[in-house]
Amino acid sequence: MRVLRSIMRWFFALQAIPLVGAVVFSLLKPRHATHVVSLRSHIYACAVFLVFSLPFVMAWWTTRKPSAKRNAWAIVASLIYLAEGLLFLWVLHRFPTVSHGASARDGLLFVAIGVAGVILFSLRDAASAAEVAAVKCKPIAGDRTHPLVYRAFTALSVVLQIACMVLCSHWARSHGLLHPGRIPWLILFTIAVLATSVLHEGGHALIAWGFHMKLLGFNAGPMQWQKREGRWKFKFVPAGFISLGGAVRVVPTDAKQPRMHYLWTIAAGPLSNLIFGSIALYLLLCMHWPYYEQTWRLVAYTASFCYIAGITNLLPFMTEDGGYSDGARILQILTDSPLEEYHRTMDSLASTLVTERRYRDLDIEAIQRAANQFPQERRGLFLQLCASNYYLDSGRIREARSALDSAEAIYNNNSIDLPGPLHTPFVIGHAYLNHNAAAARTWWERMETKKFERNNVDYWLAQSALFWIEGRQKEAEEAWRKADAAAQKLPPTVGAYEFDRMRCALLRKELDHPSEEPIVPVAPVFRVASTPVVPATATAPIFRVAAEPVVATTPIAAAAPVFRTAPTPAAQVVQLVPAATEDNTRFDLLQFLRTAAIENLRN
Repeated sequence: MRVLRSIMRWFFALQAIPLVGAVVFSLLKPRHATHVVSLRSHIYACAVFLVFSLPFVMAWWTTRKPSAKRNAWAIVASLIYLAEGLLFLWVLHRFPTVSHGASARDGLLFVAIGVAGVILFSLRDAASAAEVAAVKCKPIAGDRTHPLVYRAFTALSVVLQIACMVLCSHWARSHGLLHPGRIPWLILFTIAVLATSVLHEGGHALIAWGFHMKLLGFNAGPMQWQKREGRWKFKFVPAGFISLGGAVRVVPTDAKQPRMHYLWTIAAGPLSNLIFGSIALYLLLCMHWPYYEQTWRLVAYTASFCYIAGITNLLPFMTEDGGYSDGARILQILTDSPLEEYHRTMDSLASTLVTERRYRDLDIEAIQRAANQFPQERRGLFLQLCASNYYLDSGRIREARSALDSAEAIYNNNSIDLPGPLHTPFVIGHAYLNHNAAAARTWWERMETKKFERNNVDYWLAQSALFWIEGRQKEAEEAWRKADAAAQKLPPTVGAYEFDRMRCALLRKELDHPSEEPIVPVAPVFRVASTPVVPATATAPIFRVAAEPVVATTPIAAAAPVFRTAPTPAAQVVQLVPAATEDNTRFDLLQFLRTAAIENLRN
């Protein structure tokens, strides 16, 4: 529903722009409009048109953000669309000689738009409003942007589009090219905007390739190419026709990539738009080709949109989803903004997908500093999960558990809508690190409500860890085999995929040495400050079975879980716990109870 409402919003804009533009143009130059009617009648006519355009302007403005309530302005504008279509069809039927090339399909299009708008904006859509509120990002100190600049970007884009349309009309009138072409203008408009997006993102990708960076993603309108698990995958998303925007994802292969390389890569997008816009304008004014009269609009639109994209992208602003314009990124680099370290950190994380670098080779302090910049956003949650992976890859289980708890705290304290793939680290973490079956099951059920690709290493590994912690050994074995098979197919000598294979190996060790007792949910643990706790190794998760102060323990074998019990009559009881050796790596609870009972009877 959110996609359809976005489409309707642009129909409102298409109706409002010519109406408001005509009124403003008539008021600025009244001589051209008053040579037939009196000045008073002309002012009255302008006022009527202005009032007529008001519902479309307000409908466009009030639908910029999803709302759970019914939108009255949008419903009124849709009813006007419906009335226009019905009136147009009646005129064609009653006076067929005055059609001037118009057909019934134009009226039917207006009727369809009106009916769709009335239906869409009469329904409540709390889900879309909650989704947008969940992903909306707040301004960050030092990012060199301001909300007013984003509004100026929107206004400037509309003004430049109107100006380009007026200039094209004047030029076409002077050259006798105003007759309608064979290709509908909406198709030419879409092709021109899509070509502008491709040229912009292509400029980024080309310069990045020249600096030996790796391309991970290329999006242009509905066409999306993503490199996943070492292979390129294409996806066609019809919703991309709404914005017709683009994005490119490049990552450095060198940890010390010069700053000027980043600067030129970012600036290449607007520069390519300005260059190709100039070429298209030259072709339009100085060249003639076959079918020129039918295709000149496409070249004119492309030149206009290239200039608009090149100019407006140099403004420093942050979008509603937390992204930054090219101008903002350039300003952040030149002024050494704190956000520049965040972008560098994200690039270093992404480099694990194309180089041999693993999580343990990254700068954990930079990851923590970047996470602290977003304590209430999805970005901070993601960085905390990356920190947990770093500690797990380094064998520091206690710190990995702490980073996982920080990520979950961000989720619990804020309204964050996580995509499906980001649920798997919580399932695996609660199962493997915390041995908390209830929490792992909760995250699994949340994940199952999402739509995402399930046939990959993360999904099968999360399923195997969940079944293992719940004591479903056979199902855990089957899921692990699928995870391991998927991990072995991943490209070798790539850091992120080597980390996946390491996680499979760690879980394999736990499956080979299952606990004979049922899993006990994690109880609150109160630590005595004066008694340090020795952290377990990467292959020795900690079982906590009491909400008592934890006393110091000694390191034990990697294959044996650590049982921490209360220090009650305890000095004698603790001595009864058999030490973990190569020959005795499991704790027999029944034998322990028998021995303790016999010892108490003797005393």
